[in-house]
Amino acid sequence: MKQNPGQRFAQVLFNLDITQFKPSSGEVRDIFYDRDEVVLERIRERIVQFKEPK
Repeated sequence: MKQNPGQRFAQVLFNLDITQFKPSSGEVRDIFYDRDEVVLERIRERIVQFKEPK
């Protein structure tokens, strides 16, 4: 958030691909009912991807 202070938390989740799309329609899938552990695991996976050398 320090790098992009204007972004809201939901925007950060979307930009990190934590908020996912429904495969059939391309609509954003509602992550409201996802367990916290599942969302946190997605965040951890993205952090690892960002730290990997390109």
